[in-house]
Amino acid sequence: MAMFWNEEMETLRGKKLEDLQTKRLKWTLSQAEKIPFYQERLRAAGISNSDIQKRDDITRLP
Repeated sequence: MAMFWNEEMETLRGKKLEDLQTKRLKWTLSQAEKIPFYQERLRAAGISNSDIQKRDDITRLP
Protein backbone atom coordinates (compact mmCIF):
# COMPACT_ATOMS: atom_id res chain seq x y z
CA MET A 1 0.00 0.00 0.00
CA ALA A 2 1.47 3.32 -1.08
CA MET A 3 1.44 6.18 1.39
CA PHE A 4 0.73 9.71 0.27
CA TRP A 5 0.41 13.01 2.08
CA ASN A 6 -2.13 14.15 -0.51
CA GLU A 7 -2.84 11.25 -2.85
CA GLU A 8 -4.98 13.26 -5.28
CA MET A 9 -2.25 15.84 -5.88
CA GLU A 10 0.70 13.43 -5.76
CA THR A 11 -0.76 11.11 -8.37
CA LEU A 12 -1.89 13.66 -10.96
CA ARG A 13 -1.00 12.71 -14.51
CA GLY A 14 -1.19 14.11 -18.01
CA LYS A 15 -3.39 17.11 -18.74
CA LYS A 16 -4.51 17.55 -15.12
CA LEU A 17 -0.90 17.81 -13.96
CA GLU A 18 0.00 20.22 -16.76
CA ASP A 19 -3.06 22.38 -16.02
CA LEU A 20 -2.13 22.58 -12.34
CA GLN A 21 1.47 23.47 -13.15
CA THR A 22 0.33 26.18 -15.58
CA LYS A 23 -2.06 27.63 -13.00
CA ARG A 24 0.70 27.75 -10.38
CA LEU A 25 3.21 29.23 -12.81
CA LYS A 26 0.77 32.02 -13.65
CA TRP A 27 0.15 32.66 -9.94
CA THR A 28 3.90 32.81 -9.25
CA LEU A 29 4.39 35.23 -12.13
CA SER A 30 1.54 37.41 -10.86
CA GLN A 31 3.36 37.66 -7.53
CA ALA A 32 6.69 38.42 -9.24
CA GLU A 33 5.04 41.26 -11.17
CA LYS A 34 4.46 43.02 -7.82
CA ILE A 35 8.17 43.15 -6.99
CA PRO A 36 10.19 45.97 -8.59
CA PHE A 37 13.25 43.78 -9.20
CA TYR A 38 11.21 41.25 -11.20
CA GLN A 39 8.97 43.90 -12.79
CA GLU A 40 12.05 45.38 -14.42
CA ARG A 41 13.35 42.05 -15.69
CA LEU A 42 9.99 40.91 -17.00
CA ARG A 43 9.43 44.26 -18.71
CA ALA A 44 12.90 44.09 -20.29
CA ALA A 45 12.12 40.58 -21.58
CA GLY A 46 8.71 41.73 -22.85
CA ILE A 47 6.86 39.15 -20.73
CA SER A 48 3.57 39.58 -18.89
CA ASN A 49 1.28 37.13 -17.15
CA SER A 50 -1.02 37.05 -20.17
CA ASP A 51 1.88 35.71 -22.28
CA ILE A 52 1.95 32.51 -20.24
CA GLN A 53 -0.59 30.11 -21.71
CA LYS A 54 0.97 26.72 -20.96
CA ARG A 55 3.54 25.15 -18.67
CA ASP A 56 6.21 25.06 -21.37
CA ASP A 57 6.12 28.87 -21.62
CA ILE A 58 8.39 28.88 -18.56
CA THR A 59 11.30 28.77 -21.02
CA ARG A 60 10.39 32.32 -22.09
CA LEU A 61 11.04 33.74 -18.62
CA PRO A 62 14.34 35.50 -17.91
